[in-house]
Amino acid sequence: MLYSLIGIPLCIVMFQSIGERLNALITFLLRSLKHLFRCKNGEVSQMNLIVVSMNICTLVLAAGAALFSHYEKWSYLDSVYYCFITLTTVGFGDMVAMQKSDPIKTDPDYVLFSLLFIMAGLTVVSSAMNLLVLRFLTMNTEDVRREELEQAAAAREAIRLEGDVITVNGSLLLSQQQQQQQQQQQEHYPDQDEAGFVDEEAETDTIGAAFRDPTTVATTYHS
Repeated sequence: MLYSLIGIPLCIVMFQSIGERLNALITFLLRSLKHLFRCKNGEVSQMNLIVVSMNICTLVLAAGAALFSHYEKWSYLDSVYYCFITLTTVGFGDMVAMQKSDPIKTDPDYVLFSLLFIMAGLTVVSSAMNLLVLRFLTMNTEDVRREELEQAAAAREAIRLEGDVITVNGSLLLSQQQQQQQQQQQEHYPDQDEAGFVDEEAETDTIGAAFRDPTTVATTYHS
């Protein structure tokens, strides 16, 4: 039990570190290929890494299943099942390799292949899982960032009226200061209506008085 408590976390950290190095190598190779073929976008995205890693996982799984099917005399589907549960560390134990004979004495190359396959397969699967987790976290972060940007844009485009209040039906309630300004304006210009236009009747009376008595017009406009 103590060995498991110490060994399992160490193995997880080791395979994750090796998977990150493998992802760095894949990134370097993809960037080199893009520069070689003069692609417009020379950067390597996470989706490119995920596609390449999943293809590598599929190739490793298919090749390992073919070899285990040959050595263990299993069907190909059984070999695929064994490779999948082994590389994903599920390990049901219903199928175990190297149990029919003593392969360490009879076929040491097969034992070496099994060890290398399991180590390499765990590394590839760990790198692919690491990329999938990072992609999932990045998608969540991008969604949150997009919502923040949309909220900021909506706040910038919102109607801002200093001192004014907009009612539910859309009418505008003027502030107390603006109401006082309108009252003062009406006191100074009694002939103007609320919209600021001169009363037509008062203007007509003034024009008529101009023809009757020019001094009255001068006095009216002077006042």
